[in-house]
Amino acid sequence: PVLCAVVPLLVKSDAAFEGLVSGVVSKFASYMGKLVVTLILIPLCYFYLFSLRHKNSATEKGKLKKRKNLPYTVCTSFLCVISATYLLYLFSQLAYFFSAFSYILPEGYKNTASEFARRGFYEMCTVCAINLAIIGIIFAFVKGKNGKLLKALCTFVSVFSALLVILAMQKMVMNVSVYGLSKNRILVFAFMLMMLVVIVMLIVHIFAPKVPYMQTIIVFCSALLIAISYSNVDARIADYNIKAYNNHTLENLDVGNIADLSDSAVPYLISLAKNGNADAQEELYRVVGNNYHDELVLNLKTIEIKSSGDIRKFNYSHTLAANAIYDYHLSLDENGARIFANHSAIADYDKYYYLDKDTYCKISDDSCNETTYKLNKATGLYEKQ
Repeated sequence: PVLCAVVPLLVKSDAAFEGLVSGVVSKFASYMGKLVVTLILIPLCYFYLFSLRHKNSATEKGKLKKRKNLPYTVCTSFLCVISATYLLYLFSQLAYFFSAFSYILPEGYKNTASEFARRGFYEMCTVCAINLAIIGIIFAFVKGKNGKLLKALCTFVSVFSALLVILAMQKMVMNVSVYGLSKNRILVFAFMLMMLVVIVMLIVHIFAPKVPYMQTIIVFCSALLIAISYSNVDARIADYNIKAYNNHTLENLDVGNIADLSDSAVPYLISLAKNGNADAQEELYRVVGNNYHDELVLNLKTIEIKSSGDIRKFNYSHTLAANAIYDYHLSLDENGARIFANHSAIADYDKYYYLDKDTYCKISDDSCNETTYKLNKATGLYEKQ
């Protein structure tokens, strides 16, 4: 039953193993009918043999005997089969299994680096969870769990799980090197790091049962979550992506991704605009027009600071961003300041933008009349039509 869950997950997680299993299945397609019948009969035969060996016999107190331990031999045999499957998975992809460590995709791989990094992540999580559950059950219910063979098999399964996590982490690093950081990539990487710590501490527990492994896991995961919470993730993302782009380690900069971050990323968006990045300038118009009406007076001619007047609405990062926007507006020349104020006031979320005509339209809530603002290419300003 475990193989029925694990093998499809491994098939879905990797193209090479998928090809291997497909080839094996195609050769044995003629035996599938017999296999189905066998799977139906196996439980019936097992229940019958089990009943013969363990007949219901009452104790002196009239209660049935309970089996509290799993047979050592059965568990080692079970782990041998699982381990053999994992070995087959490893050998099926030796040609490119560690290609992620070289920052190259497997030969002939047609998907993007992002798809390569994503494929197998959820399957990896499920396989690791199954492996942890198996080892936990064995150490909870097997008599003679200190046997060398059982320890070796449990260690192999744990190391295989750790290898899957490490490979997934390295794929994520390759993904970041191509596309840059994002919130999802940071959180996924943190989750994989927590999972790796859990597996490592489980291996330690196999050989040193007295080590307080659960306390170590809780302390590490809690510390990591606290560090992420207080690290101002959005600012770190914007800072890293811009520096990587400027250092030519990142080929393309997703300015839209930076603009979609929180207020902490606005100063970095402004720095890009100051350096003449046209995309950053356009995204800055949209961000200002949509998010800063409570702190800035926006009209078609100028931008002014205003106070919200309600201390309950105060947000430190939002206030810093509003001040940075106002300072940037003041640093522009007269024409640039006028264009910045004009475009920011126009790029309001209440307006509809028509790209082919470079026109914004707004429908009045009262009269349902449409007001149109069209770009005057001579002045660079949007004018009411």
